[in-house]
Amino acid sequence: MYNIDMDFWPWIKTDYVLLAALTVLIPVFVVYLGHQRRKVLAVQQQLERVQKQAIGQGRRDETRLHALLRVSQLMRSNNDLQGVFDCITNMCIEAFDCQQASLMLANREGTELHVCAATGHANLAEVLSSRQRIGENIAGWSGSSMSVPAPRTRSMMNTICRFSRCLPRTSAPASLMRRKTSG
Repeated sequence: MYNIDMDFWPWIKTDYVLLAALTVLIPVFVVYLGHQRRKVLAVQQQLERVQKQAIGQGRRDETRLHALLRVSQLMRSNNDLQGVFDCITNMCIEAFDCQQASLMLANREGTELHVCAATGHANLAEVLSSRQRIGENIAGWSGSSMSVPAPRTRSMMNTICRFSRCLPRTSAPASLMRRKTSG
């Protein structure tokens, strides 16, 4: 029979050295795995946040596209211009989750905007009789440049919405809206 003697190990009591090293390496490996697990959980949480944001944005976009489709269908089938304008403001309230909306059109001379439809205002008669010179305030500026101002930050958006009618980034230039404000 083959007899294993101490010549098998490279040095004396190698088995004790290996067991001691294993005893040290196991806790180190456990700490390393714990650290990696925390990293994986952080990445997973970040991924879930991004997915929720993407789903929310997709739903908002879907709602807006659906409203645009409904407006398009209404314009094709309805000859009553005031009814179309009223429907557009109602759909804006639904699509953009706001409390008030108004639609402004330029006069024939192109010097001022007048409100042709409004929804959600307590003083509807006053809003419907209001006019805005092109080039003044946010509505007039939008009418003159034919583009929609895009607030750079949420606080800027809140400030604009609190003090004047404002345009959401994705709406047509003549559609004015007031977003929900707390207070």
